[in-house]
Amino acid sequence: PGLFIALAFMVFNHVHAVRHGYNPPSPMDFRKIAITGVNAILPMLTPVILLVGIVDGYFTPTEAAAIAALYTLFLAVILYRTILLTELPGIIVDTARTSGTILFIAATAKLAAWVFTYDGLPQQVATLLGAISTGPTMVLILVFLFLIVVGMFMDAIAAMFILIPVLLPPAVSLGVDPM
Repeated sequence: PGLFIALAFMVFNHVHAVRHGYNPPSPMDFRKIAITGVNAILPMLTPVILLVGIVDGYFTPTEAAAIAALYTLFLAVILYRTILLTELPGIIVDTARTSGTILFIAATAKLAAWVFTYDGLPQQVATLLGAISTGPTMVLILVFLFLIVVGMFMDAIAAMFILIPVLLPPAVSLGVDPM
C-alpha cells in the first residue's frame, strides 16, 4: 500500500505541475545532494538510537522517547540553531497542551471501557459474533470492518482504549489468537 500511495502522489504531482505550467526542476547538482546527505546524518541517527537502544536492552521504550527528545532538542538548539532558547517555553507549553489532550482522551476512553466491561458488553459481543460467524477468519473480518467504520469517527487512541477490552475477550473465546 505504501508504494502504491507514493506512486499515486507522484502521478498527481506530475499532472498538477503540467496542468498549471510549473517550471521543470533545475538540473541536479550532485554537490548539493552530497552536502544535504551529510547534513542529514545526525538527524537520521534518531531512529537508529531508538531501535538499537530498545532492541539491545539499553533502555525501555519510555526512556528511549526521553532520549530521542533530548537528542533532537540538542540538535535543534545547539548544533543547528533552528530553535532559539527564547522559543523553548512556548514549545514546552504546546507540548504539554497536546499531551494533556491525549491523556484526557485516554483517561475518559479507559473509563468508558471499564463501564462497558462492567455492564457485560464483551459477553454480548461474543454472543453476537458467535451467532454471526463461522470461525476466526470471519470474526476478524467483522472486527476489521467495524474498526474501519469506528476509525472514521473516533480518534485512534480513544478507539483502542474503548474497543480492545470490549472486542478482545470475545475474539479470543471464538478462536482468534491475540498474538
